[in-house]
Amino acid sequence: YYNRIIALSEIDQMVGSTLDIEEVLKMITSSLSNLMRFDSMSVMLLKGDSLKVVAGEGFDVLDQVIGLTFPSKKGYPNYEVIKDKAPLAYKNISEAFPLFTQPLSPDSSKQIQAWLGVPLISQEDVIGMFTIDRVDRNEFTLEEIEIAMQFANRAAIAIRNAQLYEQTLQQIEKLNTLRSIDTIITESRDLDHALLVILQFVTGGLGIDAASILL
Repeated sequence: YYNRIIALSEIDQMVGSTLDIEEVLKMITSSLSNLMRFDSMSVMLLKGDSLKVVAGEGFDVLDQVIGLTFPSKKGYPNYEVIKDKAPLAYKNISEAFPLFTQPLSPDSSKQIQAWLGVPLISQEDVIGMFTIDRVDRNEFTLEEIEIAMQFANRAAIAIRNAQLYEQTLQQIEKLNTLRSIDTIITESRDLDHALLVILQFVTGGLGIDAASILL
């Protein structure tokens, strides 16, 4: 219990002092592996009706897992975790949901037995989840589920902070672009040059490949 308090305190300090989400999630998954036994775990973010892996721990080839997407629709355990906003555990996930682990390599998919899903909740909204796996059928205890939930709460705060920061930067960039366009419109005497610069701002700011102005 003491080790858990120390780990959570260190994570709280890091969450409050950095917006480097990759480093925060790496610390969270590593610390969690020291407090409860598992063979692999993933941090997933919700994208529509699917979940995308953004961090993990314990996989042989972690780079091959990052970026994978898993379904989050009715009939899958992820759906229940997100819908109920509550943790869910299975003794043998491969038998209960044989299609659920398909995005993983065949070897990894067959090995996973015990499974725990924990929602990442920020301001009452589910933004993702932890999936924690074992290659045996030893069920996750109530204490382990409680530990995972405490770490998931920290991860949700860190992810939300990073998302809000990114949104703020994007908004500032948009405002700066609009201000630059206003300056060109009011100060430029060369219409062709003004329209060209505006198009450059439009393509760069919106991330598009081509644009035109028709008169």
